[in-house]
Amino acid sequence: LIDENSNELNREVNVPKSVDYHRLAGNTIIGCLTVMIDREKIPHIEMPSVQPEDTALWLNLLHEGHEAKGIQQVLAKYRIVANSVSRNKIRAAFRYWKLLREQKRLNAVQIFYYFSKYAFHAYRKNKINVVGKTQL
Repeated sequence: LIDENSNELNREVNVPKSVDYHRLAGNTIIGCLTVMIDREKIPHIEMPSVQPEDTALWLNLLHEGHEAKGIQQVLAKYRIVANSVSRNKIRAAFRYWKLLREQKRLNAVQIFYYFSKYAFHAYRKNKINVVGKTQL
């Protein structure tokens, strides 16, 4: 991670070795910046026209039975910008709740379960971002 002035924040985001649909539904650990897709296994990809688009796509692909695997290498530097769209956590949480309810059509119990996990992980990630040197 880097700040707005390209200063290193001395923090790497550790990713799990693999992520399935249920794990991703409770923790949006897959970001667009470093995703690589095997086009032989997934020849056609269409980004959904719902927000958050990337999470909707990953959930769709995992629901279809595809695998997501983590690579424990620094592949990119993600810039933390104070007023970016992704920094508004309340709006992001609302969009995620709406995705679970309207696009994934989960029932109330499933939404509560996954959204509770999402909120916990989002809080933890945001708290760690403030601290700066703590790793996920």
